[in-house]
Amino acid sequence: PTKCEVDTVVELLEQTLGAANGAFRRLSAQFIRLAFHDAGTFNQNTNQGGANGCLINNPAMRAQDENSFLQDPIAALEVIRSDWEKDPSTCIKISAADLIQF
Repeated sequence: PTKCEVDTVVELLEQTLGAANGAFRRLSAQFIRLAFHDAGTFNQNTNQGGANGCLINNPAMRAQDENSFLQDPIAALEVIRSDWEKDPSTCIKISAADLIQF
C-alpha cells in the first residue's frame, strides 16, 4: 500500500476503535491474540501457514475453541476492511492477513 493508503487504514482503525471507547481496552488484548493466532500456524519444516488471514477468511477456523473468543476483534476488522474497500482514496484491496497484523 501507498503512504496515503496506510494513512487511510490508520484513520479507519482510529475511527472504529475510538468509537468503542471503554470496549477498546478489552479488545486491545484480543487484537494481540488475534495476530498471534493468525501467525502462529507457521510451520518451519514445510514453510506453510503463518499470517494468512485465516481467522477472517475461514469460518471453520473461527469456530475452533481456541479462537472462539476472538469474534469481537474479527468483527471490528471486518467493518474496517469493508470501509477501506469503499473509500475512494484507496486503490487496492487490503488482505485479511495485512489487516490482522497491522
